[in-house]
Amino acid sequence: MSKKGQDKVGKIVIGFGILFSGLMNMTDAVSSLTESGIVEVLSSRLGENPLIGYLVGLAVSFVLQSSSASIGILQAFSMSGVLTFNAVYPVLMGIYLGDCVTTAIVCNIGAKPDSRRVGVVNILFNLSKTVLILLGVNLAHRLGLLDGLWNSTVDSGTIANTNTVFNLSCAVLMLPMLGVYEKLSRKLVKDEPSHADVP
Repeated sequence: MSKKGQDKVGKIVIGFGILFSGLMNMTDAVSSLTESGIVEVLSSRLGENPLIGYLVGLAVSFVLQSSSASIGILQAFSMSGVLTFNAVYPVLMGIYLGDCVTTAIVCNIGAKPDSRRVGVVNILFNLSKTVLILLGVNLAHRLGLLDGLWNSTVDSGTIANTNTVFNLSCAVLMLPMLGVYEKLSRKLVKDEPSHADVP
C-alpha cells in the first residue's frame, strides 16, 4: 500500500476512534443521571404521552445532528432498568424526524441539485418510515401482538434490535417507492439553468 493510501486508512481509523470515544464519554455522562431519579420520571411521562417522546427524540437528534448518537444516549438511559417499550418507540420515531430536519438544513447549504435531491429522498423516506412504523406498532398493539413487550423494560440490546427491525422492515416495504421518491425529488428540486439558457 502506498503512503497516500496508508494516510487515508489512518485517518479513517482515527475518525472511528474519535467517534466511539465521544459515544463512550456521552454514555458515561448520561449514566450518572440514571441514579438521580430523572429517568424514572421521564419514563413515566413518555409512557403516558407519546407526543412528548416524539418531541424529545426530535430535539435531541436535531441538537446532536446524529441519530446514532441520540440512540446511544437512549441506550445509556436504558441502563436504569425503568424504560419500557411503549416509552422508547416514540423517542425512536422522534429521532427519525429529527434526522429529517438536520438533512434539510445541510442540503440547502450550497449543494448542487443532485445532492439536494438525495437529501429530499432521505427526508421523504424518513417521513414515510415514521408514519409506517406508527401505524404498524399501533395496529399490532390493538391486535394484542405486543402485549408481552409493550410494558416490559428494555435494555440497550432491545433498543438496538428494535431500531434494526424498524429500519430493515421499512427499507423492504418501501423499496417499490424508489421511483416515486425520485420523481418527487426532481419535481421539488429543479435543475440549475445552464449557461446557454442564461440570456
